[in-house]
Amino acid sequence: MRRTGRVRRRATVAAPARAVWAVIGGIYGMEKWADGVTGTDALPGPRRGVGAGRVVRMAGGRGIEEYVTAWDPPRSYTYVAVSGLGARAYVATVSLAGSGGRTAVTWESFVCADSGLDALLDDLGRFYSGSLAGLRRLLEKG
Repeated sequence: MRRTGRVRRRATVAAPARAVWAVIGGIYGMEKWADGVTGTDALPGPRRGVGAGRVVRMAGGRGIEEYVTAWDPPRSYTYVAVSGLGARAYVATVSLAGSGGRTAVTWESFVCADSGLDALLDDLGRFYSGSLAGLRRLLEKG
């Protein structure tokens, strides 16, 4: 039976929103900060904005094919995973809310799966938390 769920994680980074967007808004180069990501390959088509595609390479060799579906720089982008995640549907938004030299980063998703939903939601929650911690380390070093 098909089930749905949501995952939401948030972290505050001691950096202005534009600096955070400079890292996450390029959509490539996730291996610099995202937990377990070994590379990000661009797919044919636009490199930014709606329609930009990437394959996120995970430790262990799995690739997740994703496309940007909404683009609102420097505040947010939304993307869908079309293969490699083990879900029937996956849509996620990464959004920023800056105040002074600090930025709240929220990563949230909706997932639909035929089986294994609870494990997938747990995995995504750990991935988001670890990745947001990596983003914070990258931007706050120095």
